Amino acid sequence: MSNNELYEHKRSDTVKWVLTLLAFILVGVMLAGIILGWFDKKEESPAGEEQQQTEDGGMVVGEAEGSGIRVMSVKIARASYEEYGISPMAESAQRLTATITPANATNQEVDWAVAWVNPSSSWASGKTVTDYVTVTPTSDGALTANVECLQAFGEQVKVTCTSRQNTKASASSMVDYARHITSGTMNYLGDKTGTVNFTPEGSTYEYTATSNVEEIYLDSDDSVFTPEMGLGTLNDEFTYDITVTMNGDWAQAVYEGGFYASYIDSNYIKDLSEIGMLQIGSFIGANILTGEGQDMVYDDAYTGSSGAFNGLSSALRNYGTAELFTVEVVATGQYSTFTGSCTFSCNASGFQILVESVGGLGNLVF
Repeated sequence: MSNNELYEHKRSDTVKWVLTLLAFILVGVMLAGIILGWFDKKEESPAGEEQQQTEDGGMVVGEAEGSGIRVMSVKIARASYEEYGISPMAESAQRLTATITPANATNQEVDWAVAWVNPSSSWASGKTVTDYVTVTPTSDGALTANVECLQAFGEQVKVTCTSRQNTKASASSMVDYARHITSGTMNYLGDKTGTVNFTPEGSTYEYTATSNVEEIYLDSDDSVFTPEMGLGTLNDEFTYDITVTMNGDWAQAVYEGGFYASYIDSNYIKDLSEIGMLQIGSFIGANILTGEGQDMVYDDAYTGSSGAFNGLSSALRNYGTAELFTVEVVATGQYSTFTGSCTFSCNASGFQILVESVGGLGNLVF
């Protein structure tokens, strides 16, 4: 091999070695970035903590920036209570983290305190704030602390973080309690105007029929759900979904009352706005029927032919006082969700069977 060939060979090896080294360096930088990004993510949202409010408590802690100190809050998941030293009796909890300015301050120890914003208010007067909200540093002087909500409260709470080195450097976070829906009512219309109660445990309503037409109904346009709100300092906004679940046994009773299977709607769960109206009376069964089946009942009721109408009325009478349907209200807010229901039944013993025809008279000859 000539000197030139030897030189070219060595130079080729050198280039390959440099390229290989650069490739390893690039991979190392990428891995380092991924690892550092992972740790940064861990810093932003520690395991077991959530960034957004959830439905397991009404406490809302605001973030604050004061003189020389900034406080950030992160919610602690209930599953992580033991890990973070949170009382299992706490309704909800959040981790607060304070940041000192400047970052290279010699003494970064702080003290944490909690107090009513207005201790002389009609609700807070005479009440001890720590019976409702507590703040506990993770260690003496630590920049992190846990705030626990023990029960609902009706006056704003203030959590303050103060520098031990400079007591004029502090920041305060306001703590609110978002009002929950505890129950609610829905007005019904007709001959017996009133309200129906909805509770998380489920309520019941029994109607005693006194005629052969509907006397009470829930209307998707006119029947309004009115929530009963619990204690709190912060109002929430809710959207409402109202659904009706028909009892399958009642559908069977309608079938046995003379309606063909093709006239029975197989979809037993409906949005109230979808069916428009729920009647308690002989027409209650129309909500378990298809559109054609409903037309049969309504036509009979107003034309007097009565065949389909009587079949429906007989089905109600034979069904007794068993459940007809359940109305469920789901209210969804930013901080909480409420689900309440009411199950309706009907004592149909008072329903009449309409006269379908008169006969039996022959011709008379005098």
